[in-house]
Amino acid sequence: MAGARVPVLRRVCHFVLFFGVWALLHVLFFAGDTAAEPAGWESARQLPTESLTPDSYHVAQNAGLVVVVFESRSESARSLFASLSYDGGGSFFPPQKISESGQIDALAYPRAAIGADGSILVSWQQLNRDDLKYRICYSFSRDRGG
Repeated sequence: MAGARVPVLRRVCHFVLFFGVWALLHVLFFAGDTAAEPAGWESARQLPTESLTPDSYHVAQNAGLVVVVFESRSESARSLFASLSYDGGGSFFPPQKISESGQIDALAYPRAAIGADGSILVSWQQLNRDDLKYRICYSFSRDRGG
């Protein structure tokens, strides 16, 4: 009868050892990560668009650089703007005008891309007044939009 207790005791010891190693690994690898990461959404913020009327937009991010490109219309024209953040979206600089069209519906679909070196490419569709066909236009910044 004493020999039958040894396998049971061995299984209990293995279980306690396994559980102890699992708990230690969990504390070392997972517990610190969950405490450092914020949960949920931050409060909503607004881009400094001042007196502009933003329409369609696009966001691109690479490391701490965030670019928001958007079109804005007035009574007689449509313009393309870019607003930049160098702190991962914590704050944004006032928008810079990239392009302007003399027609209300002549500029659309802004897009942005950021290269590994921080260069920024912005593209959009713009109506050519001569033949009334849309063209793909772009603007390029090699100095992180500065």
